[in-house]
Amino acid sequence: MAESKKRKAVTRDIEVDAAVASGDEFGFNQLDGSASEDELENEDEIFTSGDERSAVSASDAGSVSDPEEDELVEKDAYGNERYVYDEIDPGDDSEYSVPDAEANTIGNIPLSYYDTFPHIGYTINGKKIMRPATGEALDALLDSIEVPKGWTGLTDPSTGKPLELSQDELQLLRKIQHNEVPEDGYDPYEPTVEWFTSKTELMPLSAADEPKRRFVPSKHEAKRVMKIVKAIKEGRILPYKAPEEREEDEEQIQNYDIWANEAPRADHAMHMPAPKLPPPGFDQSYHPPPEYLPDDKERAEWEKTEEEDRDKDYLPTDHSALRKVPGYARFVKEKFERCLDLYLAPRVRRTKLNIDPETLLPKLPDPDELRPFPMRESERYIGHDGRVRSLSVSPSGEYLATGGDDGTVRVWTLSPARQVWMATLEADEAVNVVRWRPGRDASVLAVSAGDNIYLCAPLLEGHDDALSIAGREVLDAGWGYATTSTATKSSAAITWSRPGSKLQEKGVAIVIRLGHPAKSLSFHAAGNHLVSVCPGTNVPAAQAVAVHTLAKHQTQLPFKRRVKGGGTPQVAHFHPTKPVLYVANQRLIRAYDLSKQSLIKIVQPGARWISSFDVHPTSSSNAGSDNLIVGSYDRRLLWMDLELSPRPYKTLRFHTKAIRTVRFHTSANQYPLFADGSDDGSIQIFHGSVPSDMMSNPQIVPLKVLRGHKVTGGLGVMDLDWHPQHPWLVSAGGDGTCRVGDQHRLPASAVADNPFDDQQAANEKRQHVNEYTAVEIARLQSRLDKQLGPEYISSRLGPGGGRVHYLAAEKVIGLANEIFGFNGWSSAIQQIQIDFVDEHPSTGKVSLGLSVVVRVTLKDGTYHEDIGYGSVENARGKSVAFEKAKKEGTTDALKRALRNFGNVLGNCIYSKDYVSRITKVKVGTGRWDPDNLHRHRDFEPSKEEEAVVKVVDQKPPSGPTTVVAAAPVNGGHDNSASEIDMGSFDMGDFDDAEFDTDDFAHPDEVALPPNPRAAGKIDQDNNAITPSEAPKFDPHAQSPSIRKTSGVDHTRSVRLTRSLAIDTDIPHREEPAVAMDQQRPLNT
Repeated sequence: MAESKKRKAVTRDIEVDAAVASGDEFGFNQLDGSASEDELENEDEIFTSGDERSAVSASDAGSVSDPEEDELVEKDAYGNERYVYDEIDPGDDSEYSVPDAEANTIGNIPLSYYDTFPHIGYTINGKKIMRPATGEALDALLDSIEVPKGWTGLTDPSTGKPLELSQDELQLLRKIQHNEVPEDGYDPYEPTVEWFTSKTELMPLSAADEPKRRFVPSKHEAKRVMKIVKAIKEGRILPYKAPEEREEDEEQIQNYDIWANEAPRADHAMHMPAPKLPPPGFDQSYHPPPEYLPDDKERAEWEKTEEEDRDKDYLPTDHSALRKVPGYARFVKEKFERCLDLYLAPRVRRTKLNIDPETLLPKLPDPDELRPFPMRESERYIGHDGRVRSLSVSPSGEYLATGGDDGTVRVWTLSPARQVWMATLEADEAVNVVRWRPGRDASVLAVSAGDNIYLCAPLLEGHDDALSIAGREVLDAGWGYATTSTATKSSAAITWSRPGSKLQEKGVAIVIRLGHPAKSLSFHAAGNHLVSVCPGTNVPAAQAVAVHTLAKHQTQLPFKRRVKGGGTPQVAHFHPTKPVLYVANQRLIRAYDLSKQSLIKIVQPGARWISSFDVHPTSSSNAGSDNLIVGSYDRRLLWMDLELSPRPYKTLRFHTKAIRTVRFHTSANQYPLFADGSDDGSIQIFHGSVPSDMMSNPQIVPLKVLRGHKVTGGLGVMDLDWHPQHPWLVSAGGDGTCRVGDQHRLPASAVADNPFDDQQAANEKRQHVNEYTAVEIARLQSRLDKQLGPEYISSRLGPGGGRVHYLAAEKVIGLANEIFGFNGWSSAIQQIQIDFVDEHPSTGKVSLGLSVVVRVTLKDGTYHEDIGYGSVENARGKSVAFEKAKKEGTTDALKRALRNFGNVLGNCIYSKDYVSRITKVKVGTGRWDPDNLHRHRDFEPSKEEEAVVKVVDQKPPSGPTTVVAAAPVNGGHDNSASEIDMGSFDMGDFDDAEFDTDDFAHPDEVALPPNPRAAGKIDQDNNAITPSEAPKFDPHAQSPSIRKTSGVDHTRSVRLTRSLAIDTDIPHREEPAVAMDQQRPLNT
């Protein structure tokens, strides 16, 4: 016992390591086995040294029973002494949890191991956990002790103590014993839900077959099936083919021949030549050793083996001398096989694809079909000193406002070009932007010059000042509100005030002092709000975009801080119909909902620096999607369809310099035009129509390039604007001029060289568009608003046994000619798209369906277009099917396009109330007037007084019968009195037809059943009197297909030759026609 030495550990309070406190419990950088000096020092402190251990051992050997002051010696279970130390306090800063002092710490060890011991485990401090008492003493003790609350009579196997349960656990056990649901809130007496009714119904569904009209074939599925069938026929879709089983090599090693194309070179130390072929062996010698020669058995086996399976292509043969070696036995055969392979080798001719680049371009309509659009200069406005930075056309279309570097704003009459108002706002500052307020009720002009915005009601010289007075009232209405309103701290820097007396006399009413120059102004469609943008880099973020309310003289700053990404704001516009504000910075365009004050969408045009953009005025209401055009300083014009994608739909790069302005026409439904102006001095006109359906994309067609402005100081076209009612474009340039481009108007002082037109266009034939006057428009509108009478409505049997009412094509065309005039409208097929083509494999019958887009255009350029559908089933051929389907689709599209003009052209049929009323009106029989028939002149009934034949004696005459005939009318002559003068007759009156030939084979002619013409006597109208004999050809009969020439006797047959001789002269009657009874009687 004394000889056993124990190592005692000295426990000390050690400061918490910084790594442990910071969460770096594991030092992976110290896993290499090396320790730092600090750790070694701590280790010396924790563990005793060798001398100390020897001293402790000596002291233990001398007196084992002398423990230290903090140690306690006890007897263990076997009677041996053991040291009991004080409990270790982990401290408050320790991350280790303190277990229960009475918890059993033996771990996952079965308690059966402690059956022979009086204890069942140890606590955390090493104390024994004694086994609880059992037996009769325990029973007696339990009987004398009152059962505590929560006592179960169970024992916890880990601690050996009684197991106590809480009230919730007892309640849960009680519910389980009573077969109740242990969850709370369960109601076992909920009302029964009858998922299936108890009533028995007889024949709840109809036993009749589904009507055939419900089985409508899907055209979309048919189209997809036809695409799959076409792909199978073309070989793009192949049937499933099982993969071929290939014997893979055990070692897939790829070998490279590095000496395949080696060129001969000189010997070099670093040169590695190609390896030589191995020399022939003994078996390839002409006199091989005997052991290499095959015996008879090996020779017979080699000959029986197939050529492909032989190990060697030869057998060793012994020859006594080299000269006795024969030639190659299969030389001729192998040469023949090689020649045969070359002869029978397939020759594939590779066809080169000859693609015309023009066919790859999209088919665009002819620009002449898209007229009217500006083509030449009609007016020029000169008066500014320096560049003209901005311009704007008034909502009435009568006036033009311009502003330039000279600090003046001017108002001109649009035609003729005459200045009617001018005001100098800033002498040393340029006018950046001018914009008219929308609406024709008042005349208000907003001007940005310097750091201020001026709101003007200009007093125009020699014009009605009612609009100016109304504009002054609109601007002065908000002064009272401004005194009572409370401005925010950010908007307090922007003030509204009155200008000086000189500016007030000119009509300037309000000055909005921003403190920074505004480069962009835009009015709301209602005219009460104005948004301004200050794009300077030194402008505070909160004041870059400001919304001004005219009725309250109030300024709102919607953005408190600068939006991240995209750069500084550049341009802002209100949506034409929605409460949406579009704000464009250098690279992005953001749309904000003003009612909800939230961001709706971020548009990414992809431009480096956005210069301007414009919103399509009607695309949101017509097509359900907003469309934008964006111009950038990197020479790109971008069309954005916001419903399609935030990316550009089309990118156009036609300019050589920066694009400064883009603008849509305000009347986009009537004139789908937009234009852009660039620093290269050119203006490009485009046709941009947005279809009303979501299935079609916008159509963009370049129309015209206008070159007239001179590039001055690197600046060309500065601003553009459209006339609100006409296809006229006004442009402002860096050369100090403003110009108006028109469709067909010439300038007041016509010049020889037109700067807005090139020589080729000047030499072409100018087409003029006739526009309707106000009276004609009112008359057309009154006609189009009327509803049709019952005589125009047709009906047919529809699905379900009902009647379908429609307007026949001939009636629609007749109505259009009646309303617009025969030369007042035209129709053209814009597009034909075949939806499906099915051909029966056995019968060859063809079924086809196609859609046609037809445009109807009036003489002033107004047009409507719509789509129609045509289909045919079981046609005899593709040409017949296409012809019938195209006719049906074109007729359908024409009727649909014409109904867009008004009720009288078929739009009223879509009203159920009108149809229910008009079908009850009875339709009488139409009037029949033969005089209104357009007859051929050979068959037209003669309105002249016909000759009257009078019979003198009713009895059969014994002698010649005397007939009194009327004289010819209108200067005619007696056919029986003279011969024909062939010299006065032109051979061109006759054609080369054979009049006695009846074999006509024209497909449009109808073959009548054979009816032999009566022969014998024939009257003057070539009608038989009494058919008595067989029909004979009468040369005197007058054929209805031959024109009757005045002065020619058509009852005589004269041989026609090239050398015609004059028989007699044609008598000319100069005296008036005499009465019938005064004529000379003819003896027949």
